[in-house]
Amino acid sequence: MSMITIKKTTPEGRQIGELSRLDFGKPLGELGCFLNFESGRLRPPTDAQRALLDRDGVVVPEGATDYDASTMICRIGAWDVQPLPDPDAVAMAETLGTKFSAFTGASDLLRRMVEQAADRDRAALYCYGVSCSMRGSRFSNMFADPQVSLFIGFSDMVAADPSLQKSLADRSPEDYAEPRKGTKIYKAAAAYLAGGGSV
Repeated sequence: MSMITIKKTTPEGRQIGELSRLDFGKPLGELGCFLNFESGRLRPPTDAQRALLDRDGVVVPEGATDYDASTMICRIGAWDVQPLPDPDAVAMAETLGTKFSAFTGASDLLRRMVEQAADRDRAALYCYGVSCSMRGSRFSNMFADPQVSLFIGFSDMVAADPSLQKSLADRSPEDYAEPRKGTKIYKAAAAYLAGGGSV
C-alpha cells in the first residue's frame, strides 16, 4: 500500500518594503495594491481612470483599486511629481496601520501617516521629527530609532496640555519631516528631548 502526501501550499508573503521599489506603472505580477484596507471598501478603477492611464501608457495591474488608479494619475500629472517612498518610511507606515496605495509617492505617504495616525501616535511622530531635525538625521522610521520610547513618552505630555494639542493640530504633514522652529509644540518637543524626557 502506498501513501500519497498532499502538500498544501500557501502564497508566500511579500515584504511590504518591496513595494517601494516598484517600477511605477509597470508592476511585476499581481499585487494586492491597496494595503490594509477592508475588502468591502475596495472598488475597481473606473472607466474614466482606465482611459486616462491607458492614454499615458500606464499599466493598471490586476487587483488595482480606484484609489490606486487615482494615485497613479496624480503621480503622472505635472502637479504631483514625487519620488517613491523609501523602505523605512513604508515600514513605519505599516507599523502605524496606515492605509495607502502601493503607488503612493513619498510626500503623499507622509501626509497619509499624519492624517490617519491616532493623536498619541501623531504626537510621537512629531517628536521624532524634531529629534531628527536636532540631530541632523533623516526622517525615516521612528520605530527603528533607539529613542522610540522617548518619542512615545512625549505623547503623554501633549495629552495633558490642550495648548500643545492645538499647536500640534495646526501643523501640516510637512512640519513633521521638517519641523518649523518657533511653534509652541516645537519648543515643547525640543525642551523635552534636551532634558532627556523631562521638562
